[in-house]
Amino acid sequence: MRLNTRATAVRRNADGEIAVILNDGSQVVGDELLVATGPAPMTANLGLPAAGVQITDRGFIRVDDYLRTTADHVWAAGDVAGSPQFTHASWNDFRILKANLDNGDAATRGRIVPYTVFITPDLARVGMTETQARDQGRRVAVAKIPVSVIPRAKTLHDTTGTWKAVVDADTDLILGAALLGHNAGEVISALQMAMLGGLRYQQVRDAVLTHPIMGEGLNLPLRCTR
Repeated sequence: MRLNTRATAVRRNADGEIAVILNDGSQVVGDELLVATGPAPMTANLGLPAAGVQITDRGFIRVDDYLRTTADHVWAAGDVAGSPQFTHASWNDFRILKANLDNGDAATRGRIVPYTVFITPDLARVGMTETQARDQGRRVAVAKIPVSVIPRAKTLHDTTGTWKAVVDADTDLILGAALLGHNAGEVISALQMAMLGGLRYQQVRDAVLTHPIMGEGLNLPLRCTR
C-alpha cells in the first residue's frame, strides 16, 4: 500500500509483466493490473432529458433533498440518484420516497450514513474524518485506542486494529469515527445512534455497557489530542 502516491503511467514490459509508474519515480511490478473504477450510472440511453429529467455532469439523475427530479411526478433513488453507494442508503431512499408519496415530508438532508468494509478485521466509518472537520474550521479533539486493550478482543484472541474518534472540542459532540477491528461494523452503529441523538462523548464513555462485548471499548479511557 502506497500512501500519498499517484500512478502516472502504466506499461507492459518485454517480459510480459505490468509496471505501474508512480509520481515519486518508483514503480510497482506485477503479473496483471486490476483497476477498481467504481460503479457508474447507466443513464445515457434512457432519454431522460426528453422527459425533463436533468442529469449531472457525472451522469447521475439530479434530485433535491426529497428525491424529486426536475420533472413533475418523477422521483429517483439509490445509486442512480447520486446517493451514497451502499445498499442501506438505497433502502433509506426507498423509505423517504414511500413517505413522500404518502404526502409525507421526509428528506435526505442531515442523514448520517455509516459504512463497513467487510475485510478481516472490519473497517467501519461514520461521519467526518479529522481532515474534513479541520477543513470546516472546527476545533477538534482526536481520541484513539488500540483494539488490544478491549477485554472482549483479548478473550477472542483477535486484537488487531485501532479505533479513532473525532470530537468537536467546543461542544464535545462526536463528529465521526473510524474503527478497524473485530465486529467494528456492529460497534459503529452505537456511535451513529449517539450522533443522531446529539450525545456528548462523555455520555457514551460513561454509559453502562454489557461486559464483555466489543462495544465496551467505548467505555475505555482514551488518548486524546487536540
